[in-house]
Amino acid sequence: MKVIVFGATGNTGRALLDQGAAAGHEMTAFVRRPLPPRRVRASAPPSSAPALAHSGAAPNGSPAASIGLTTASTGSTAASTSSSAAFNASAGSFNASAGSFTGSAGSFSGSTAASNGSAAASTGSSAGSTKVSAGSSLPEPRVIIGDVLDLAAVAAAVKGHDAVMSCLGTRPWRHVDICSGGIATIIAAMQSAGMKRIVAMSSLGVGEKTEYRGGFVIRLGGWLVLRKAFRDKLAMERSLAQTDLEWIVVRPGFLTDSKPRGKWRVADDTSLSGGMISRADTAAFMLQQLTSNEWLRKRPVLVA
Repeated sequence: MKVIVFGATGNTGRALLDQGAAAGHEMTAFVRRPLPPRRVRASAPPSSAPALAHSGAAPNGSPAASIGLTTASTGSTAASTSSSAAFNASAGSFNASAGSFTGSAGSFSGSTAASNGSAAASTGSSAGSTKVSAGSSLPEPRVIIGDVLDLAAVAAAVKGHDAVMSCLGTRPWRHVDICSGGIATIIAAMQSAGMKRIVAMSSLGVGEKTEYRGGFVIRLGGWLVLRKAFRDKLAMERSLAQTDLEWIVVRPGFLTDSKPRGKWRVADDTSLSGGMISRADTAAFMLQQLTSNEWLRKRPVLVA
């Protein structure tokens, strides 16, 4: 599967890239600036991921870049081109894209969550035992430098991918409506390219006024510190809900950089009022949604 990730410079986005590559997906990062060096991280990729075969050659035959990443230009954004080992999906597999530059969620994912619909919280776990760390032989993702608010750049970037993943986000002290603005261009680009599947990360605490949005601490923190961010993410969710895309919005609890547990609880009712979860496990659950319809067009809360 070919996946493009927006918001790939954050820890959750990097986890998606690493875990997706370990699972055999062709991963592309759409970023505003070059990716930082890979950190040490480990997690189990989805056991259901399609097998991929090495192509043995770089996409364009050019030498590797000094930063060790495959880079391309999009739209009017100039960028140098380099390459890394390419992976080709086997017949019947599809691609997914996860992209953009802001966001603090990233790490590494790969697991399948079981659910019982929208009733009580279900538990999920990651399958497999693959471990990935710095210095491993994981292929570097293809990197496209561009602006997620630039429709022409995003449209050019998503072509040829099977799915999109978004970890877009911003910082409270320098807020930008990147989630709602970015998803608008991503939606338009996907519709133009005939793409359907998108998995987007939101947050526990986001929701309509009539919707249960977590416990008191979550709601208070959302009002005092993350009000603008929550409003931006809600606008993103609303935009997706108005489309016929195959969207899944994941609302993780408080994100941590702790080691992945390989299991979690997930529900879209009011049974989960708070909690934490590692970015690695969040990425694992999100990757699972690329091929699962368990939470199709739903907004599940995810906690450890």
